[in-house]
Amino acid sequence: MSTSQLWNPPNTPDELSVWSTANYVDHQDINYAISRKSSVIAGLTIVASGSGYTSAPTVTIGPPDIPGGIQATADFTIVSSKLQLNLTNPGIGYSKAPNVTVSGGGGTGLEVQATVNYISLQVFQLDPIPLNDLATWNINHQLIHQQMLDATKQQSSDLGNFDPSDREGMEEYLFDHVQDHNSARNALTGYLPTG
Repeated sequence: MSTSQLWNPPNTPDELSVWSTANYVDHQDINYAISRKSSVIAGLTIVASGSGYTSAPTVTIGPPDIPGGIQATADFTIVSSKLQLNLTNPGIGYSKAPNVTVSGGGGTGLEVQATVNYISLQVFQLDPIPLNDLATWNINHQLIHQQMLDATKQQSSDLGNFDPSDREGMEEYLFDHVQDHNSARNALTGYLPTG
């Protein structure tokens, strides 16, 4: 299943079922990628400067809490006799801020705090499309698009109404719909599941 299958206008209940499944899978892939991309250390802040440091201390960022993550790294350097904190690798797989420890350097009291801007979007169960309630399905579908495009900082189209019996309207709907998916996918290059 892929975004390309969303170009095929569904004409029969079986085609609608295939389209609906492709749509759901693509939403799942995009939302997974949004969560993955946002699961990094967004920043480090010195919350207590401490005293007595004669050399650059070691900073250790705790491990990610999402399986398959990569631990973030940071270091201190001395610039003009002052300690400078550098995030050297933001890691991946953090759904919440980890503990950060500082050791060595000859001083005490230096404290660092991490920030994570993790996004986990709600995916409504949209498969199969309930033919007896297309209006509710369409509202929920538009909400999913708004969330995924807001999270990827893309402009959402006005999807309008999903009505398989309106062939002309469906062409416009499918164009806008696939454009939304492709916009989100382009913003998430490298984070989408493979296979």
